[in-house]
Amino acid sequence: MVKVNAVILAGHGEDSRTLIYGEDKIFLKYENKTLAEKVAEAVSSSENIFDFRIVGCKDKLEKVLNGKYPIVDQVGSFVENAMAGYDSMIDNGRYTLFICGDLPYASAKAIDYLLNRINGD
Repeated sequence: MVKVNAVILAGHGEDSRTLIYGEDKIFLKYENKTLAEKVAEAVSSSENIFDFRIVGCKDKLEKVLNGKYPIVDQVGSFVENAMAGYDSMIDNGRYTLFICGDLPYASAKAIDYLLNRINGD
């Protein structure tokens, strides 16, 4: 399997549809970790990920993630944020997995399974 890059989309908006009790859902806790932490851990632990970035509100993400993961500050819309993450990669000629930052059940095992299935393994 050729390793791929990943962009975790963890953008913070003011749209009331993405807020729960006034907070963006990526900062909600599940099993004692924020959803942003769970997805970042899953991606960083995947055997099939070469490089990755988390795109979102840099100040808030740095506080939650304690500087453990590479963060790109959000720049605008969902698509603009996806491209900012993609463009920040050292080797952006690789295939790239785009994954939402608010997936409570994300795991390295699930990511590896998906990527291996795509590759035909």
